[in-house]
Amino acid sequence: MSSATQVDTNLSIRARVNAPRQISEPFGSTTLVVTRNDTISNVNVDLISSDTTESRRVSLDHYAGQRPGDPEVSLFALNDFLADGTQTVTFTAVTRGGRVYAPIADVVDVLDDERGSFS
Repeated sequence: MSSATQVDTNLSIRARVNAPRQISEPFGSTTLVVTRNDTISNVNVDLISSDTTESRRVSLDHYAGQRPGDPEVSLFALNDFLADGTQTVTFTAVTRGGRVYAPIADVVDVLDDERGSFS
């Protein structure tokens, strides 16, 4: 018998990108704030990148009682050495262990620094 993980739809955790919402390869950066609608217990959070060639996954801890707006983490653009134009990267906050929150994602555009043709 297997049991599926139950997501409490009354609980949500949100990844919100601050300005700037566009960052450039290879050294651009912005910040992302993780908020949740309760502060009952400690939560381990992975910020999953939809495109790991443009920006990497980040992990953090969100502590019980932590006020909204905390914590804030830096996101950095990666140079993929491809002339692929502007790429939109979605960051989704996903909890590990403990309570399971419904994730709410946000996006950042990574501006390409390579010259050349792309489609």
